[in-house]
Amino acid sequence: MQFSAEEKAALDALIVNKRPVQRRSYLLREGDVSNTVHVILNGFLCRSRVLSSGDRQIFGYLLPGDVAGLNVFIARRMDYDIVALTDCIVADMRPQALLSVIEEHHAVAKALWWQSLAVEVVLREWIVNLALRKSDERLAHLLCELMVRLERVGFVESSTYELPLTQQDLGDTLGLTSIHVNRSLRELREANLVTVKGGKVFVHNVERLKRFAGFDGAYLNLGSDKPPTPM
Repeated sequence: MQFSAEEKAALDALIVNKRPVQRRSYLLREGDVSNTVHVILNGFLCRSRVLSSGDRQIFGYLLPGDVAGLNVFIARRMDYDIVALTDCIVADMRPQALLSVIEEHHAVAKALWWQSLAVEVVLREWIVNLALRKSDERLAHLLCELMVRLERVGFVESSTYELPLTQQDLGDTLGLTSIHVNRSLRELREANLVTVKGGKVFVHNVERLKRFAGFDGAYLNLGSDKPPTPM
């Protein structure tokens, strides 16, 4: 889906603020009352919950072009955290102004519906990943998904992309300990599928990695339409 010049201008006019969000800081915390919609312009964030025990579950990543805070239209109080995993740049929009644009420009409404549906579809796939795949397959599947998503916004070159995640972050995403993550990374490297080194992912053979992970990217396509062009 491509926005027209008029639609892009309308969206640009909605931005009331562009601001940095520092690495490991919160964009939103569980329990916060949000009155803003956020567009990720640069960086890498996650959706997560932390229990009283301190255990954390990451259940989604926000990449450039993604929108956060759409729940403001229904429930303003956050029931999860949004945390920056890298230094980020975020654009803020006022919900009521965005509603006016949605009413006038149906392509914008469709793009936001797509974003909301994409979150739900990816979450379902993550549940299957956690429940049914072995640890090395879980990791391989996540690496495939990130490669596809980052490639769409121009952050993959020669099957290589930056991965600003610690082994603890990966473990909290995949339901694994850091020890199991380290072991899985070693197994994928020894199988000549992928190497994670220096904050980058080097995929040696894309098709072999997808077959190993049982990765079918159809769930990221949501039919024949492509995702909206990032703002």
